[in-house]
Amino acid sequence: NVRICVGEVTLLVCTAALFVWWVCYWQFEYGRIRNLPDLESWARTAGHIANLFLAFALFPVARNSLWETAFGVPFERALGAHRVLGALWLAVSLLHMWLWHWSWAAAGTLADIAWSIRPCKLHMGDDPGGHCDNFTIVLAELMIAGATLMVTLAHPWFRRRFFEAFFYAHHFFLVIIVVSMLHAWSLWLVLVGPLAPWFVDRACRRVHSSAAVELVAAANCPGNHV
Repeated sequence: NVRICVGEVTLLVCTAALFVWWVCYWQFEYGRIRNLPDLESWARTAGHIANLFLAFALFPVARNSLWETAFGVPFERALGAHRVLGALWLAVSLLHMWLWHWSWAAAGTLADIAWSIRPCKLHMGDDPGGHCDNFTIVLAELMIAGATLMVTLAHPWFRRRFFEAFFYAHHFFLVIIVVSMLHAWSLWLVLVGPLAPWFVDRACRRVHSSAAVELVAAANCPGNHV
């Protein structure tokens, strides 16, 4: 039987409420998006939803975190949430990309925008002739391809049989963060929260792992294992 504590229920309810509000705000309240054609408005909203999924997927990966202390959620359960949120991030990111492709195809500009850097214009100001982050579209598409492989290798079937492939492929998340922040310049506002405890956690674990240890006992086990 799966047991769930009050703290975990509280987190689930608050997170679900936040995501509902997030969708409603970007799609129906934010003026720049709500006045756009349906395809483009939902494409942009899907991008903002993906940003939040990415941020929340990073929260559970810090081993020394407040989740168990404050909410009673053990690290193993938090990792389960990380897997679900990571899969949702990839799914919504693909939806974000497909909706944009659909919108550009309807406008007859798909090839020029999605698979080319020719229309990119790096500039400052509000020049309507281009946008300074157009070049990140191709980068984001390549990043999604790599992320798909990373998430596939994280499936239990692959992870348990080819752990090193899963482990090293998961370092691709650094590329995901960098490209995502280039593609969505305001992403840092939601990423700084989960990234800060992750960096602190990694620093603490690095210090602890490099400390000297004292061997107090050893035993020879069957199979010549010590």
